Amino acid sequence: MSPPVSIGGPMQTVGEALTAVAISLMPPSPGASFAIPSVFLPFEAVDGPDGTPATSAYSNARRSWVDGMVTASQITLRFQTPKSLAPLAIEKATLHVEISAPSRVVTLAGWQGEVATPLQRVTSPVGRLTAAIPDARMLGLDSTGGLRVNINVSSHPREQEANISKVGWSVQNVWLDIDAARTSPR
Repeated sequence: MSPPVSIGGPMQTVGEALTAVAISLMPPSPGASFAIPSVFLPFEAVDGPDGTPATSAYSNARRSWVDGMVTASQITLRFQTPKSLAPLAIEKATLHVEISAPSRVVTLAGWQGEVATPLQRVTSPVGRLTAAIPDARMLGLDSTGGLRVNINVSSHPREQEANISKVGWSVQNVWLDIDAARTSPR
């Protein structure tokens, strides 16, 4: 029997490194069911299907949320599915939003055509909101494989003051997980 291997004393961090790994997604066989984690679903703020203009709460150029918003906003986000998995049909997805919006009502919604259909409504949220999107009518993809969702942040009773410390709100993070999808016939 060999003696146990000893690496020495306690481990300590002396630096950091950034590593990049190329990942290639192969299309599953026709009819196969699969999930797509959020890391493969980039998003951008876009105009709503109802004509609502793209929000100023998210900067597509910087890929970051604008901190310290003071006015109400309707945020439409378009998540892009991997082109290598097309064509596909989404069966179930989950939207996650980390937000701080005291004294406001926040509604997470899916789009059914030009209508934002509420999934969850929360008053004064601080932290993570999670909304399942189980309805196929809200999971339709556009012609290039994009899925739109909506985050509506209501006005604040004292919004006219425009004092960030009193009426400000911010989104810290948003992501979408596709929990179940199926390849469509080509």
